[in-house]
Amino acid sequence: MQGQRIIDTSALLLWPREQLAGCVVAVSQRAELAKLSAERSLLVESVDLVWCSPSSAAGEAARSAAAASGDLPRLSPVDLDLIALALDDERSVLYTDDYRIQNTLSLANREWKAVAQRGITAEWTWVLRCSGCGLESPAGENKAGVCTHCGSPQRLKRRRM
Repeated sequence: MQGQRIIDTSALLLWPREQLAGCVVAVSQRAELAKLSAERSLLVESVDLVWCSPSSAAGEAARSAAAASGDLPRLSPVDLDLIALALDDERSVLYTDDYRIQNTLSLANREWKAVAQRGITAEWTWVLRCSGCGLESPAGENKAGVCTHCGSPQRLKRRRM
């Protein structure tokens, strides 16, 4: 897969049939697309798409990149599959309107393009911030919980790079 156009579900839903031909999609997107639009799912099945599953190494790289940005807790398995496909080939471009995917790819120095939205204008990381003492820690794979220092609830906060 050299320099391919990888597309997320928003492109599958919005792009004309001719524009979809030859694009790379994750196998896991089939179920997501069928759930969102059964009619569009049938149409997409008639298009010449390249259906791929990421390697386990690429999947781990995607999880690591998403954990580094703090986006991992809010990314779906389909999102991670798309990121993995994009990380597997440094010359590919992922077309997505998902800001968390865009952020993860930007921080991993991979190219993305928006489908129908403007896209992100700045990169960020997520931190867990205690609502009581204000202590911050990297979000990584963790969702908000309880502060280990004072026991107050933590909130996920975005921090610009």
